[in-house]
Amino acid sequence: MDIQGHYTANTTYFLPSADPCLLAILNSFLMTYFYKASYAVFRGGYLRFFEQYLRELPIATCSDAKSHEKIASLADQMHRLHKRLQTANTDHDRTILQRQITATDKQIDNLVYKLYGLTKEEIAIVEANA
Repeated sequence: MDIQGHYTANTTYFLPSADPCLLAILNSFLMTYFYKASYAVFRGGYLRFFEQYLRELPIATCSDAKSHEKIASLADQMHRLHKRLQTANTDHDRTILQRQITATDKQIDNLVYKLYGLTKEEIAIVEANA
């Protein structure tokens, strides 16, 4: 999923919104878990994203502006980090950026878990199976 709201796999599906919060939710560990549990996973763990499947995903809305802004801000940060990673010149720089991406991704996942009201036990199930 990119910041312009485009999701590409075998086909291209254009989302009706480029909301960074929506992009973060769609790219979260929780949605990967849900998608794998609900739709066919191909050899090697490959997922095919079809419009009709994406429309069925249970997308939560942020109940308050603060939550929405925090998730959206982290999604924007993730986008910037990935752009920097593409142009990193040294292994050291790539390693640092990858660590920042991993940490930002974890922050997003934690906020998404909170948004969906998952318990610690449910989070453990998601993380063990996604």
